[in-house]
Amino acid sequence: MKSLEEVIIGYKSETLDGRDLSRLSQFVPEDKLKDIGVTLKDEFAGKHVPTDYTRENVLAQLEKDVDFGFEKALNRRGISASLMYSVVSMWNWILEEGLEDFDDYPQYGLPLFKATAVKYGFTNPIGNDTGAEEEGCWHDLRSDGGCSQSLDQWISLLHEHEVHLEEYRRFVAKYHALTEAVKGV
Repeated sequence: MKSLEEVIIGYKSETLDGRDLSRLSQFVPEDKLKDIGVTLKDEFAGKHVPTDYTRENVLAQLEKDVDFGFEKALNRRGISASLMYSVVSMWNWILEEGLEDFDDYPQYGLPLFKATAVKYGFTNPIGNDTGAEEEGCWHDLRSDGGCSQSLDQWISLLHEHEVHLEEYRRFVAKYHALTEAVKGV
């Protein structure tokens, strides 16, 4: 893991809104915040108490950020997912445990969020899906953009919305065609 001094000297923000720096600043002593480009508002000056810069604390923040990244990616929130991709990339760069050079962004950053979740044992809501464009939830048919995992879930959803039998038959035909196409990939 990089030392805090290495991070302060070497990290360059890649986010539009500074959310990476706001997360990083929790570990940085107040007198060093300016070195990473963070300035406290006057009412907070002299009150910043940094969190201990340990692997465990970095992993705790990373876990929250991976969860939030998954949420944004699965809801297809492009800008937020992209910003969280940068945040998770920053933590992986800091940790230096094999994902620091990860550079695979399709589907709102899902491959990075999944690789990080799997590496550290975090929650992985996409299961065996790799996050690639050709797989899983990215080809489902739900109008709300959600990700279904099984035919049973689809049937439950259809019944909840009182879908007519003909619509249901068309859906099942599309679902079976999709699963056959995915198997052939």
